Amino acid sequence: MLVVMGTEPYSALLHAAQKLASSRIVECLFPGLTPEEQARRVGLAWEQLPEPRPALTLEIVREKGGDPLMFALGPHPPGLWPTDVDRVHRLWRELTEQHRLGAQLHHRDVVGVALRRFDEQLHSRQAEQVLDDVQRELDGQ
Repeated sequence: MLVVMGTEPYSALLHAAQKLASSRIVECLFPGLTPEEQARRVGLAWEQLPEPRPALTLEIVREKGGDPLMFALGPHPPGLWPTDVDRVHRLWRELTEQHRLGAQLHHRDVVGVALRRFDEQLHSRQAEQVLDDVQRELDGQ
């Protein structure tokens, strides 16, 4: 266990983790916060660290027991739903079989094009439609 002093608790904790070359931070759940809100706050403090920022896992232990909740801080591979993986594979098959793009096309290419187009649309006149789509995804529709 380590006690870190500072006026900004998340910032002090992350600076200590960076100096110690830690890979994981374990915290209890702070009163009045959801685990997701606490992880978001820690993540925002992670963004303020000087480069190179370490890859860190935040583990939040709940007071009433149960499995701890794990959050990756900073850039990390996304956790995809099986339906997302199926969609990428279906699109890859369509592109390779029907559009004859050949063996050089990989699943990551499909995802790369989708992300590039998402980025372009988010920063265009289509931004409102993109945000509506994101909200529908969050709502589970």
